[in-house]
Amino acid sequence: MCKLLVIIFSFLSISIFANNQYEISLIEIDHEFEQHIQVEAINDKGQLLGQYCNKQDEIFLFDAVEGLTIINTDHPIPYNNSYPIAFNNMGQVLGYALKPKLDNRDGCVYYCYFPFMWNRALGIQWLDVFNSSYILAHDLNDLGQVIGTYLPDQDYKEPLFDIFEFGRPFLWDNRMATDLGVGSEFSNSIETFGYHIMEINLERINNKGEMVGFFAFGKYNKKKNKYVKSGLNYFFWDGEMHVITLPKDNQNKRFKIVKVNNNGVVLISNDFNTTYLWDKQNDLRRVKYFSGVDINDSNVLLGTSISDNFGIPYKKAIWKDGNIFTLEKLLGVKDIGHIDYSYSDSIVIEDIYTMNNKGQIQCDGSIKGVSHLFFLNPVTTE
Repeated sequence: MCKLLVIIFSFLSISIFANNQYEISLIEIDHEFEQHIQVEAINDKGQLLGQYCNKQDEIFLFDAVEGLTIINTDHPIPYNNSYPIAFNNMGQVLGYALKPKLDNRDGCVYYCYFPFMWNRALGIQWLDVFNSSYILAHDLNDLGQVIGTYLPDQDYKEPLFDIFEFGRPFLWDNRMATDLGVGSEFSNSIETFGYHIMEINLERINNKGEMVGFFAFGKYNKKKNKYVKSGLNYFFWDGEMHVITLPKDNQNKRFKIVKVNNNGVVLISNDFNTTYLWDKQNDLRRVKYFSGVDINDSNVLLGTSISDNFGIPYKKAIWKDGNIFTLEKLLGVKDIGHIDYSYSDSIVIEDIYTMNNKGQIQCDGSIKGVSHLFFLNPVTTE
């Protein structure tokens, strides 16, 4: 039987939240395969989504009422290898399974992504996207809408990775898929800005159904007698199309759209510690001295400080309104950086993952060299 034990370590701290302190919740999963469990996300109800390995990869969901639930696809190995993508505040889980598929052209067996939705009432529901065998789901919102990319079977050329370049974006809503690719009304709304669209990818969707993604555009090449890709740009859609243009020194560099929150604020970053925020009211602005990995509806960023201008280089931290607060400061401890486990009793926060709208942060680390999962909880004081 799977159990989850939560132990609270409370620290008086300085917080950006008025009359708050932070505390650490140490999460111990009493399970023989505990070392193969990894938490991926936390929602506003405090539910955890993660990956669990027991001969094959499976998804797990934990909440305080139902405990630990293992989600599998009830198909023969290796088809029931399943992996988490996202989940929402309604308890719906978006994941995918791998299914072998024989390619009659070369006789090789390739593994295809098959996305599914799961909830306690209905169990597994496979996403049918135009009968395609090549589907990548990207995100899920509280309305049960899913966005992603699919590749029509007749357009398949090489294994999986071709989906990113030759695939078409889709919106899956109420068990029906809508193509939003080149030639669609959605694509045409971008071309009204003067672009020749060659590729569209949907990356994130919020609970209002607002979507963000990127598009590749082209210019006509007379020698090749066709359009060739000449640039990359980003967009925000809320019923109307808004193009997000990065500064020239960062154009044509592949940035990751991390998230769009329910205020319509878009978090964009790359692997070189460059982070931007965008919304309709304030347009694009760079987040200085900070690399963001998540944003919540209070417009608080979770990530890492990246400059010694504040005397806190490369520390796990949160950002709000231009101010950076390290986790050490929020927890009231001297140091939670990378330290020598052999002589220190300090808590070490090694990686931070996601933050929900209550300000809870999911992370992992160690105590005396032993790995643990943690919550960092803002707690209101009287």
